[in-house]
Amino acid sequence: MPLSVVKCVTLPTEITRFHTMKKLNHLLAWLIMLCCAAAFCACSKEKAPEESLDLRFHNGKFRIAQLTDIHWGDETSDTVLNSMLIETVANEQKPDLFVLTGDIVTSGDARKGWQRLLGILETTRIPYAVCMGNHDGEAQPGFPADSVLAWLRRWGKHCINLHPMPNIHGFNSAIPVLGESDDSVRNVIYCIDSNSYPADSALLRYSDYDWIHPDQIEWYVEESRKFATANGGKPVPSLAYFHICVPEYAEIIKDPFTYGIHGETCCPPSVNSGFFARAFMQKDIMGMFVGHDHSNDFVGQRSGICLAYGRQSGVMANSPRAPMGTRIVELTEGRRAFRTWIVTLQGEEPAYHYPMGYLDGQCREVLPATPFEPRKKGVAYTMYSDPDAKDVQTMLERGVTLGHGTWSNVDRWAKVPEDHFGLAFQAMLRIDEAAPYRFTLISDDGSKLYIDDQLIVDNDGSHSVCERSGFVRLAKGFHRMRLEYFEDTMGSTLSLKYCTPNMDERRVPDDVLFLAE
Repeated sequence: MPLSVVKCVTLPTEITRFHTMKKLNHLLAWLIMLCCAAAFCACSKEKAPEESLDLRFHNGKFRIAQLTDIHWGDETSDTVLNSMLIETVANEQKPDLFVLTGDIVTSGDARKGWQRLLGILETTRIPYAVCMGNHDGEAQPGFPADSVLAWLRRWGKHCINLHPMPNIHGFNSAIPVLGESDDSVRNVIYCIDSNSYPADSALLRYSDYDWIHPDQIEWYVEESRKFATANGGKPVPSLAYFHICVPEYAEIIKDPFTYGIHGETCCPPSVNSGFFARAFMQKDIMGMFVGHDHSNDFVGQRSGICLAYGRQSGVMANSPRAPMGTRIVELTEGRRAFRTWIVTLQGEEPAYHYPMGYLDGQCREVLPATPFEPRKKGVAYTMYSDPDAKDVQTMLERGVTLGHGTWSNVDRWAKVPEDHFGLAFQAMLRIDEAAPYRFTLISDDGSKLYIDDQLIVDNDGSHSVCERSGFVRLAKGFHRMRLEYFEDTMGSTLSLKYCTPNMDERRVPDDVLFLAE
């Protein structure tokens, strides 16, 4: 489904009325909570004694709720609605952590704004982490971002990332998430300061916004290596939260597997300081989550890293198409995977599955299994040759047949020409779990995959090594599989992989491929 198709639909009138009544019925509860928050801020003289704020998995899951761009203090702010959103998320989603990704209190009396927010967050007793935005610290003269952080360090009993780190741009922290039954670090959450505006006026003329600086990237790399060393040399699956997106966000907008709302131009800094590239090389960050651009909430992937916007959490950009809300991320212990979805006062929106790249509801038709149950494993092939073919169809229609036989898999070749050949594979694919599947073809040159005569992946054409993916929902049992491939010149590659929401991506193994005898 292309990005241009709107995924967030307006609720029917009767559902909207139901939720309106629900909000009215709970209004007294919100007001009581606000009174508690005010009492908390008025009566607290100093930060309460420390309590354990270790983050851990529970029942194999860990949930994060992202709040972004609340913009309290301006003429459109609404403390009651924000309180309703936070308490609804706290009670119904039960997150293990809130992460605030900037532009929280942006005008008016900043201390009062932060007192209100802090009172609401503290009432939930859920740990929270704070990332600064470009407008934080502008609300009130004499109360810059550093003062905000110092104030939060004093009063934020459940704020877990406010330990100052000198000699590094902005405020940055690495927060470990521990295993359910031990103290091993299962995941890491990086809160990174994307800063505000270039301090050098000569640079400000070229970039509206500041960027993640080299010293911050060096700090991240050092932390990443420390966690990997403690993990036996393996990168620890991680997430990164910050306010202003990196330039790579603009590169996934037109990807057919990017989902959500692209309501305004992405506004990264004009300088690409290399944070995304460094994360790619460290192999630990699964996803990046930002705010800043209020009318965007899309999610997609580039180079194996998920790039996602949170839903704007204040009333400034509230609209029927994208009502104020929060983005939830749910980690699974022991897997390099997560689910993420938007929550509003009207309910939940479809979940996106990483790394599969699948959106719930994307595949509605289920391809039924065949009654035939083969017994002999392997794949049947026919080999062709045509020096002029530039696509699969031409090779198979005009090519000279060189022979046929069986192999154990589509990537287990024997005695093939160096160039200008094609292969047509036939097999029965055993599916052990009824689920949506993502199939990925990696080939040089072209290839196509059909399941039960439906084209699932089209990676055709004369090209160097390239991968393409497609989705299909399959019933448990055997399914007819046809894979077509051709090699033009300069190297030959073919690989078939698959995954489900519950299964990490892997090569389609030999033991699920059978001959259709």
